[in-house]
Amino acid sequence: MRKHRLPRPLHAALCVLAILLTLFFLRLLCGPPPIAFSEFSAIRREERRNLRPPGEIVARWGYLNNSGLALWDGSEVQTYETHWSNRTTFYGVEQNPIPKPLVYFYDRVTFFRDSRENGWGCPGMLTDVVQGGEWRRSLPLLVKNDDSAAVRGSLAVTAQVTGEDGAALRYLWRAEAERENPWVFLFFLTPREGGNDALRVLNAIQNGWLGGTAAAEAEIVWQDESGNELYRQTIELIETEGGEA
Repeated sequence: MRKHRLPRPLHAALCVLAILLTLFFLRLLCGPPPIAFSEFSAIRREERRNLRPPGEIVARWGYLNNSGLALWDGSEVQTYETHWSNRTTFYGVEQNPIPKPLVYFYDRVTFFRDSRENGWGCPGMLTDVVQGGEWRRSLPLLVKNDDSAAVRGSLAVTAQVTGEDGAALRYLWRAEAERENPWVFLFFLTPREGGNDALRVLNAIQNGWLGGTAAAEAEIVWQDESGNELYRQTIELIETEGGEA
């Protein structure tokens, strides 16, 4: 009995359709492959551009289409900011006004800070976090600690800034963090106070310097699994003119 075969053009079209459906479901289940516009490739390009070795993502924060990342390269931690879009852009100009579902282009990855600068770790870019049901400006601080006995840390920041009227304003902020990887702790420094002066201090800590008008240092109490104090560490968060805090 003679078998009925599909015409070759129809058979080829069905094969192509099957391949496309397979790729679609793989993309849906596994995320974007490491191609030119994936987060993985965008980070690797930025690492190479800044002469940094390939790192492992150890922390992530942010919201919507902006994320902050911390990468550990084996001895140091760096912070980056990524931005994705499902619209194609070229030098900031949108090329395709129609959103493409399930396709995200990582069109900007920015290297920010490196723990080589000061040794203790580094800050990330300012972000927004939910605190008490409200969005508040917060500063991520990545602090190096590879002591496996230290499972949590309590950070207290003492800050001072000279206001516009010449008066010195002092702040005391606290943050807590638990170990989530073997190398660094992620603290979120979220001032209780609002206003421009508190934001100036956060910006100064983020950038590491504010022309001698601000100073800040942090003390970290490292604790073991039972909550017992192991030791304390003091770090300078803002460098001032002449190297004095």
